[in-house]
This record gives sequence, structure tokens and C-alpha cells, in this order.
Amino acid sequence: MEWIVDVLWLILYFLVALLAVPALLKLVIGAPKEMVRKSHHIGYAGSIFLFVHLFEPWWVALLVIAGAMTIIFLAVWAAEGHTIYRRLLIDRWRDGGEIKYSALYALGSFAVLIAMFGNLLPYASDGIVVTAVLSWGVGDALAAIVGKKFGRQRLTLPGMDRRKTWAGSLSMFVGVLVVAFFALWLYCSHPLWLALILAIAVASTSTYIEGLSHHGFDTVFLPLTAATTLYILYWVFSAAGVM
Repeated sequence: MEWIVDVLWLILYFLVALLAVPALLKLVIGAPKEMVRKSHHIGYAGSIFLFVHLFEPWWVALLVIAGAMTIIFLAVWAAEGHTIYRRLLIDRWRDGGEIKYSALYALGSFAVLIAMFGNLLPYASDGIVVTAVLSWGVGDALAAIVGKKFGRQRLTLPGMDRRKTWAGSLSMFVGVLVVAFFALWLYCSHPLWLALILAIAVASTSTYIEGLSHHGFDTVFLPLTAATTLYILYWVFSAAGVM
């Protein structure tokens, strides 16, 4: 019954990452609201290691993700009407809903990544999935936190979300660059030069798409953009005999 232990580890992880940590940041540390909100993204991003490594074959991971989406959505929906929900967590929507729909977007994108970029497509690998998710989690969190705190000049390029700032986009680029580089170097075991080239590409496309994304849909678009960028470059470098 090893799968039961694995599921219990996942439940424990989510209780700590999605409930205990945000509550600690808000009530004990007094962290800024945006940091409390984005701690959820970091929490979801970290869960990709559990989905990829604990649940095999890959379709079992998809079933577990579907179960997690259902349970989290229903649990948050049931809690939204209670005072303790607003006391422990940050939900920008007046009537609630931001947290539960963010869970659906994040976990839904994970399912697509694991299925397509981790298994079904040629050149698929867990490295693409892990790098894409970590890049989204850290990069988007930094963009929001730094942009809210220090952002003054708004993005004015065509199609960009005018609520976002150059400071947020710059922090997004740097955050994704660093996280993707170390994931590609240490987790994927790519040479330093290749990890750097791939990380620069992922940071560039992710930053651009983050600027274009509206209404929280960067939770879906960013990991998919990062994975697509890596997949295309994997194909190019493999065709060239580099990988």
C-alpha cells in the first residue's frame, strides 16, 4: 500500500505549503499581502517533485492531480464563507474564488505538462516539466512582489497588461533565469553553457508572456510557455547533434 503513504505525504505537503506557510507569513511575520498570495504559487511549484517522482506511471500522477484539484476546490469553496478563511489567507476577490480557481489553473497546467512534455511527445522529459513549473512559481512570485513594492513605470508596449511594471518584468526575467539555470544544470545535468543558453531563452519568453497575460491566466500560460520553449530548443539541439 505504498501509494497510500505517497498520498499522505502529498496531503501533508499541501497542508503545510498552502495553509500553514501563508498563515505564518500573514499572522506571525506580518508579510506583505502579495508575498502571502504568491506563497501559494511557490507551494504549488514545489509539489511538482512529488507528482513526478512519487506517482508512477505518469497517468497515475494525472489521476492524483485530478483528485487534488477536486478536493482543494471543494475545501476552499466550503471555507470561503467563514471568517477564519479571510483571517488566514489572502483572497482578492470580494466574494472569494481566487484561491480555488488558481488551484485549478496551476494543477491543470501541471497535468498537461506531465502528460505531453514529460511523456507523450518526442524528447519529452521530467526535466522540462520541473524546469517549467519552477520557473513559473518563482518568476511570477518575484514579478508580483517586486512590482507591487518598487514598480513605478507601467508596461506600455502593445498588448501588455498596463497594471504590470518594468520592475516586475525585470525581476521576473532574473528570477526565471536563475531558477531555470540551476534546474537545467543540477536537475537535468546539462553542461553549464547549455543550461545558460536554455535558461536565457526560457526567461525571455516567460517574461514576455507574463507581461501579456491578464486576469491570472499567467498561471496557465507561463509554465506552458517555458515548457514549449525548452521543447523546441531540445529538438533543435538534438537535430544538431548537441544533445
